[in-house]
Formats: sequence, C-alpha cells, structure tokens
Amino acid sequence: MEIPKAHAPPARFFDPNDGPVPHIATFQQYKDIHAESLKNSVEFWKKTALENLDWIVPFNDADVRQGGFLEGEIAWFSSGTVNVAYNCIDRHAAKDPNAVAIIFEADEPGNHEYITFGNFLRHVCRIAHVLKKFGVKKGDTVCIYMPVLPEAVYAMLACAKICAIHKVIFAGFSADAVRDRVIDAKSKILITANQSLPAVGISDNITGQAVVTFCTLKSHHADEASIVAALRLQVHAQIGAFATPKAVVIVSELPKTRSGKILRRILRKVVGGEITVADIGTEDGIRNKLGDISTLADPGIVNLLVEKVKKVTCLFHSV
Repeated sequence: MEIPKAHAPPARFFDPNDGPVPHIATFQQYKDIHAESLKNSVEFWKKTALENLDWIVPFNDADVRQGGFLEGEIAWFSSGTVNVAYNCIDRHAAKDPNAVAIIFEADEPGNHEYITFGNFLRHVCRIAHVLKKFGVKKGDTVCIYMPVLPEAVYAMLACAKICAIHKVIFAGFSADAVRDRVIDAKSKILITANQSLPAVGISDNITGQAVVTFCTLKSHHADEASIVAALRLQVHAQIGAFATPKAVVIVSELPKTRSGKILRRILRKVVGGEITVADIGTEDGIRNKLGDISTLADPGIVNLLVEKVKKVTCLFHSV
C-alpha cells in the first residue's frame, strides 16, 4: 500500500455550484469582523450571542463581561441562562435528527461510525438520567476518565445538560495521578470504562486465535520472567485457562497518541507479522505497512516493538 505524501482537496471544494458555503467568504471579511470585535466588543458579542445561541432566559447586561483576570472571577452574560448541551445537540436534533453530528474513526482506518444528532441526543439523555439517579445535581463535579470514544463526549454533554461540572482526566495518567485529581476536584461521580486492555489476537493452530498481551512495567521491576509467569497465573486463576495469554510482551512504552490513545492497529500488525525488521529500516517502509504514525507521541516506539516481538519467534510469523 502506497501512502501519498500529499492529498488533494476534493474537486467539489472548488466548484462554486457544489462546494460547501463558508461562514466567512473572504479573508478581508474575516479581518473586518475581527476589527469590529475589538472596536465595539460589547455590542459585537451581544449580537453574536443572540444570533448563534438559543437562550432559556435572555441576558440584559449593559456590559456582557464581568470580572477580570486580576480577581480570577470572569463571567459572561451573567443575567441570562443558556444550556450548552441544548445548543450543541437538542436544537439540531429537532431540526434534523438524521444529520450527522460525529464521525468516529476507531483504531483501524475505515472502521468508522456515523453518529446522528438523534442518536447523540438519546445517548446524552440516558447518561444524564443515570447521573441524576445517583444524586448528581447542579454545581456538582463529575470526573471523566475514558478512552477516546464517543461515550466520553456523551458524558461531557450529559454533565452540561444537568448543569454539573465535568473534569476530563488525561488517559495517560498513572493510578496515583488519577486518584489525586478525583480527590482534588471533590468529584461526586467518576465515569470510566470497565476495561482498556492493550491485548491483541494472533492466529493459533490449536485454539484458532490466541491472546497476546503487551505489558509496561514500572522502572524498579527488572525480572521480566517472574512478572510474565505471575500475570499468566493470575489470568488463569481469575478468568480461566481460555483467557491466558499465549505471549506476554514486556515493553518500555506502548504506541500512544499525544492524547493517550493506544493504537491497537499497530500492535495487531506487529504481532501478525505484517511489519518486519526489514520494514523498520526506512521511514517509507514503516509508512507503507502502518500508514501515518505522525500522531504517535514517540514514533520510534514502533522499532522497539518489532524488535521485542521478534524475540518470541515461536509464536509469530517469520520475520
């Protein structure tokens, strides 16, 4: 598979009869709007807020801005009432519930999901009702510790719908760091996933498919063999023999994006023998097998993964 170095915009973008209509037609128009926002900022933001948001209670402030950085108490439109979730979802769902709100692409390119405003609203309302059932009310804090999934967005807007404060915790934080942030935020509820395992499958002559688990250790753990044996024993005892990993690959780091998302497609291709030691010698070799890896926090981790997996020669395709 060849990955082009440049992607031309779709032809319809240049067709005045078929292309999308921009909100701002020219750069000069943008500069004029920006200049107006600086010259008459109060009137500019009043007009913008009234034209672009649906208000529960319209504001009547003489100056829409209160407070400042010195006091650390900044407020906009304090006499009005607006709901962020309603403006993001509800009003669009009422207009066209089948319009696409989110295009979600999972680990594998092409494995995507189109989420309409109608479904978006249903998911958000469901989570909002659950939060209220657990006693969350206006002003309460809810921490969200989730993988990069649509459910994370649903949770954020569910909080906004019931006027709760949400705090998103970075997915790459350690257990201690997560705990400290939940405590500091005085969180009433923590929303998280029930599992997030960097485990992938490989073909196996006996079982059809076997599990391969990638494991990162804290720096003070050096005895890999004992860790692997203990992990396999724990899985066997707690879940069952069928779930015991055929291989545990201990690595210093996993292929994560800067936001903390683990790219499992890279792990699958490495253990499946789709990328070899020969491929990692050149940037083009890696790109041809894995596609774009520029979003990785450390693209060099791919080389380390391939080298590490190569040592488990009895389980993988010839490299």
